[in-house]
Amino acid sequence: MTFATPKFSQKFQRTLIGLATLAFTLPNLAMAGGEVSTAQLLQSSYSPSCAEWRVKGICIWMTCTPYGCYTRTSVKVRHFLPESVVSVYDFEEDNPVAEAKMLGGNQFGTQLGALGTQKGELTGGRFVSHNKRLYNQSHTKNAELIGHPGGMIYNLLGSMGYFCESQSTPYMPYFLSGLDFLEWRYSLVESFYPQSFTPFTRELRKRGDNWGNIYPRNGMVTQQHSYKGAALVAQRVADIVTRPFGQSSHLYIPLAQQSQPSNGKWYPKPVQELKQENHKWQMLYPKMEQSCAIFPDKSSSGVQVTDPHQDKINKNHNYAWALWRPYECCKRRGQMLIFSN
Repeated sequence: MTFATPKFSQKFQRTLIGLATLAFTLPNLAMAGGEVSTAQLLQSSYSPSCAEWRVKGICIWMTCTPYGCYTRTSVKVRHFLPESVVSVYDFEEDNPVAEAKMLGGNQFGTQLGALGTQKGELTGGRFVSHNKRLYNQSHTKNAELIGHPGGMIYNLLGSMGYFCESQSTPYMPYFLSGLDFLEWRYSLVESFYPQSFTPFTRELRKRGDNWGNIYPRNGMVTQQHSYKGAALVAQRVADIVTRPFGQSSHLYIPLAQQSQPSNGKWYPKPVQELKQENHKWQMLYPKMEQSCAIFPDKSSSGVQVTDPHQDKINKNHNYAWALWRPYECCKRRGQMLIFSN
């Protein structure tokens, strides 16, 4: 069976042209006020290199009527989707994602953390007092994960049968560290998980370049490299949210739907560090990129003459990434799915 029929090719080409037109007609503005706008998020969602769209196989559907049964086929596709936006920052007012900042998820945590302390000592940041003479290597970061608005575009295209629909809802807050105050700051439960005290397990490491441990999954980091520390926190948030209830002591809404083969939908598996086949990161702030990678990115062993992440460091330690995850689907064309590959 040949999939590249003229009809299929023309539809797919028109779709790509439409995506490209949308991406490049949106305002291509600098990040005003140090924030990422909706237009920029939509623009970033057009990234063929991140999506890696491809035909994986076919689905055969059967329909039965009083007069007999017949089958129809549909194309099974696989591609990555910009599922969510993760922002990592020091202080509540510095969230680089405008829509996430409006949610005010860290106001509750800030009020609790600030009881009896000066601003900056417990409300995120680097534990620097007002006189800037006190410094602690460990510091706590705030983080949010919300649904990516780019999913709306792919959901509209999903009706054609050549794109999958995202399980996330645009701007839905799936994780707000301020609401997860106790576990995010103190790890009252996860500190006792075996992964938290077993050496060389669940680490963000590549060829000797160790960015830190995934467990306990909280906002505390000792990594003094600004970019690496924020990336480690983003990886922890993704690890939390992409697992179903019962596998975590945190407060969150899971992005962990079960696959529905009978409906032609196969959802991604939980995020696992160092595995590019189940997730990718696209930097949104302070530098907007059109390519994706997994952490650690640009990693090498030995002594480096220059910092390969120098162009991505934000002086205020505020960062944002889009989390892309792989989906598989085929358009429903019958009562029952009898075969897929």
